[in-house]
Amino acid sequence: MAEEPLILTVLLDEDTFRRFDGLRRTHFPPQRNLIPAHITLFHALPAIEEQAAACLRLRHKRRARSVAGLDKHGPTNSY
Repeated sequence: MAEEPLILTVLLDEDTFRRFDGLRRTHFPPQRNLIPAHITLFHALPAIEEQAAACLRLRHKRRARSVAGLDKHGPTNSY
């Protein structure tokens, strides 16, 4: 049986999470708002790449980033 793909996300600090989750609750359709705000780096990384994902987690731990603006992706938006 094939292993499930990996989903690699960014852990947000509390203030950033509250900001983006508030925007999500305000502007995202309630019937589709099933999970809190999140930042996805990879949404279907092959399970075989688990070791590479662990290396990414260690190399990029606690790096500050900024948000440049809103992008339109088909029917959805992202920052």
